[in-house]
Amino acid sequence: MLDKIRREHFEKEAQNVGLGVNMAMKRFDALALGFEKALKRASDFLTAQGLANAENIRERILENGGFHYI
Repeated sequence: MLDKIRREHFEKEAQNVGLGVNMAMKRFDALALGFEKALKRASDFLTAQGLANAENIRERILENGGFHYI
């Protein structure tokens, strides 16, 4: 189900709840563009804390993550 959610769905819901669409979509775009960087920072932190598999998990998320298709 989550892999079927698209950018236009967020735009429509912003309208439905009365948010300014331009403002909401700017925020959405900023979050989507920062996702990969944030994921790398999180996996680096987890690796430093001893979770040896964190980088592998990050790569699996990037390979399968729906954010590429938004």
